Amino acid sequence: MKEKYCFEPSKTEVILNNTISYTFLKDYFKSYIDEKKVDLSHRVLDYCCGSGILTYCILNFTKNIDVTFADISNRWLISSRRKLKFFGSVRSFKINSFEELVCGGSYDKIIIHYSLHDFPKHLQGKVLNHALDNLHCCGSIHIREPINNSHGFKLYEIIDLIEKLKNIKYNYKLSKNIIFGEYIDVDIQYYE
Repeated sequence: MKEKYCFEPSKTEVILNNTISYTFLKDYFKSYIDEKKVDLSHRVLDYCCGSGILTYCILNFTKNIDVTFADISNRWLISSRRKLKFFGSVRSFKINSFEELVCGGSYDKIIIHYSLHDFPKHLQGKVLNHALDNLHCCGSIHIREPINNSHGFKLYEIIDLIEKLKNIKYNYKLSKNIIFGEYIDVDIQYYE
């Protein structure tokens, strides 16, 4: 049976997020993409893309890269498509279930940025397994999530989720900044 989940942000949330992301926080997102060493040879998936700012930063880094952005929210996808329509090489995809591949799967890098914690707990493992199903052998998943008792994960929760995945190696780093507070970066390497 297909597990469905739908989350639609308010119009106000979309407007505020887009305004802040594409202006004040653009350098933050650009440096995040720089850290992940995305290059022309990679096929990249921005998983649960929200405003599309990470896809925007990837495409500004190199316009000829194979990048797809996907989300479960129609409102986020419409907003992202408007922002990214000037880049001809980009594809978008509506995630309707956690069983179907995103535009054929087989990505070299999948980025999940500040979205996994928004899923209900019983779906978070399915989301990560869905991302793994879309990953090319030897590909990597890069996750950044808040670590906070009131919003985000507790550290042990996200580590438990990662350790339940099969055929992976991972490392993580805890960081803190003035805007986002405490967060975790997890880099997962997939092998068969």
